[in-house]
Order: sequence, then structure tokens, then C-alpha cells
Amino acid sequence: DGLLNVKKAKLMVNVLLKLLMLSSHHQDQLTKLVFHFRMSTKLVVEQF
Repeated sequence: DGLLNVKKAKLMVNVLLKLLMLSSHHQDQLTKLVFHFRMSTKLVVEQF
């Protein structure tokens, strides 16, 4: 169950990032968001 939740979370993050890339014109904010999401997903994966 934990691995499935991680996969679902990663899919959600990927979708959100794609939407942000389409809608956002601020590259600096986008890169910060991407970095934040990657760090948070790493922390989630390490907890399992």
C-alpha cells in the first residue's frame, strides 16, 4: 500500500508540475517549486 501511495503521489506531482509549466511564466519560481517537490518526494520515499 505504501509503494502504491508513493506512485500515486509522484503522478500527482508530475501532473501539477506540468500544469505549472504550462501556466507559469516565472522560471525562477518554477525551478524553486520543482526543487521543493523533489525534496519532499525524496523525504516521503525515505520514510517508507
